[in-house]
Amino acid sequence: MRRSLGTSLDGGELTAFRTFCDRPLGFAINFKFENGHRRALAYADLVGAEYNPDLGGIILEGIAKRVTVLGLNLEGLYEQILDHDVGEVTEKHAPEHLMAEIAKTGTPYIRQILWEGT
Repeated sequence: MRRSLGTSLDGGELTAFRTFCDRPLGFAINFKFENGHRRALAYADLVGAEYNPDLGGIILEGIAKRVTVLGLNLEGLYEQILDHDVGEVTEKHAPEHLMAEIAKTGTPYIRQILWEGT
């Protein structure tokens, strides 16, 4: 059964991710790319996760796949992935002049999702 999703911490136009609002554990993370393409990574397939502030992102290792999420202020997203609480991650391409403002506000922002593997 599909479960509804709540909003991320910022709830604004640049919403980076949404969490499950009515169950303790999520089934999969739906990655929404800027071009409209979508792919899901099942939590059951997740074998490793790394938050790397030097890279500016999160690396998720799955069975035969790797997903790299690049952006700003992603520590909260990483913590919620560890709790299997994230249901959707959305890539947005904001203009470069907004990056400094987004960084200052602490708002999570996903500038690119890289999917490798099957």
